[in-house]
Amino acid sequence: MAERFAGQTAIITGDGRGNGLATAERPITEGAKVMIIGRQPDALAAAVAALGAADTHSATTPASTPCTGRDGT
Repeated sequence: MAERFAGQTAIITGDGRGNGLATAERPITEGAKVMIIGRQPDALAAAVAALGAADTHSATTPASTPCTGRDGT
């Protein structure tokens, strides 16, 4: 497959399982670095290991972090 995402970074939200993991696979095959963001450190670590790409990283967000809209609500 062509490396159309070479030199770019994809940020995937939604944890490292299910759709989040599946979504992360494609950009990796096309040359992107990937950052997976979610709330469960164990799931993220497993996703990074499963994807096996050197440029795949994860970050966790505490479950208590509030999600607000642009107006602060």
